[in-house]
Amino acid sequence: MRNKEQPKHRPSMAEVAELAGVSHQTVSRVINGSANVKDTTRQRVEQAIHTLGYRRNAAARALVTSESRLIGVIAADTEFNGPLSTLASIEKAARQQGYQTLVATVNAPYLEEVDEVLDSMLGLGVDALAVIASREDLLNHVQELDPDIPLVIVGPQTSATATQLRVSIDQAQGAEDAITHLIKQGHTRIAILTGPPDWVDAQQRFNGATACCYRNGIQLHIFNGDWTAETGFTRGVEFSRMPAETRATAVFAANDVSAYGFISALKHTGIRVPEDVCIVGFDDIPGAEYFDPSLTTVHQDFSKLGHCAVQALVSQLRNSPADLPPLRPTLILRDSTGF
Repeated sequence: MRNKEQPKHRPSMAEVAELAGVSHQTVSRVINGSANVKDTTRQRVEQAIHTLGYRRNAAARALVTSESRLIGVIAADTEFNGPLSTLASIEKAARQQGYQTLVATVNAPYLEEVDEVLDSMLGLGVDALAVIASREDLLNHVQELDPDIPLVIVGPQTSATATQLRVSIDQAQGAEDAITHLIKQGHTRIAILTGPPDWVDAQQRFNGATACCYRNGIQLHIFNGDWTAETGFTRGVEFSRMPAETRATAVFAANDVSAYGFISALKHTGIRVPEDVCIVGFDDIPGAEYFDPSLTTVHQDFSKLGHCAVQALVSQLRNSPADLPPLRPTLILRDSTGF
């Protein structure tokens, strides 16, 4: 017989956690029989479960004797090429390993939504969890998660996430490769069109590019960007108004979309690419080779990134160590730099 205090709807793990005065991760540990819970805490959680009539569904209960073969994927900012491509690669890699994915996309502000999604995924009995994140606040929040299942961060490493297992692409190295190519072409004045400051990917690309410039005595011009073509166009107009004898002869844009906006502005103002100004992007988005001019850019192997993320989770499930150095991106030379 159900307790009269039980809600009429199906109670969630979050409600159990609230009634017991603990985190949903602690509730998950109690349900999964973890020994790493104090007896008094376990009793409070069990009492809350009894009071609310909380029951895990069939897929979750199956974890008692077998795996669910489910990998949860929490993905942020999927309107951008990098996170969306990473999500697709993880889903494909998981299927190749015999797992299905349970996917949730979140938008800023993330933190409360991430906690709700995590609660839902734990309730559905996922075996492991991948979080695709590049913004600083989300990466910091992920560091605090303790879902009691294998977890991998798919995104850049920060000081906050240094202790978490993560897979990533070396953003700073990709930017350095781009700048090095421009320097070898003889450019001594280089402009950098940045990405949004709260994206760690953008920070690392900026740091890699500027460090390379400083080491080689390059005169820098900085234009603040936000990944969008609109801002790229605006910054391109600003660039075109600078005196030709002092402005940069090459531009490194922190992503391809903003690079195309920048190029479009230069065309409107009569500046030729690559004859007057060379431009390098970052991402190698689909179609980059077919634009006019085709774009020199830094290619990121998202297929390999997804494979590494899934392999890292499977390795954890099998209690085997995973060695995951950052993947090195590849500079693709095309018309926008005259090769």
